[in-house]
Amino acid sequence: MISLTSRVLVVWLQPEKPFSCKHLSVLGRLRNLEELLINLPTNRAVLDVPESAAQQPNPAEPYSWLGSLSALTRLAMSIPTVSGLSSIGSCTNLCSLFLQGAVGQGPKLQLGEAEWDALAHLTKLTSLKVSKGFRAAVVSEACAAAVLRMGSLEILAGPFWTEDTLQVFSQLPHLGLINGCWGA
Repeated sequence: MISLTSRVLVVWLQPEKPFSCKHLSVLGRLRNLEELLINLPTNRAVLDVPESAAQQPNPAEPYSWLGSLSALTRLAMSIPTVSGLSSIGSCTNLCSLFLQGAVGQGPKLQLGEAEWDALAHLTKLTSLKVSKGFRAAVVSEACAAAVLRMGSLEILAGPFWTEDTLQVFSQLPHLGLINGCWGA
């Protein structure tokens, strides 16, 4: 079901009805869209993401259409793969980003170098939330560089943080809330 109200779009996908990531690409035509919420209640809601695509980044699949939504200020998505998510770097007006992994058997998704490089372009972000379905944030050079470029971040939430991430977060001047589990 798709409902459109002015510049806000909410998409609720039902697990009992066949649907694929390819169908979402039509949303790339909504260039003036400011807010987008895509809810995949279970991993069964997406049928066309082969296991190999979930493990290997391919910029053309299945979220490359996000790059054409440059007017977005708020994006919340349940996703079964990070493949193609790096196109989000073109959404430079984003203030709020919420990503939830739509996987059924624990945390499987990981933001890699390409995704962190894309997130580095989102310098207007005040809220970044990465939820269930994702593994702990690995502090790489790309991760640290991206987070440090997000100087406006006020809220940062993730499934699991380590001591290394805390050192990077401590350099953000406006960060007021860090949410998630902590471990050594």
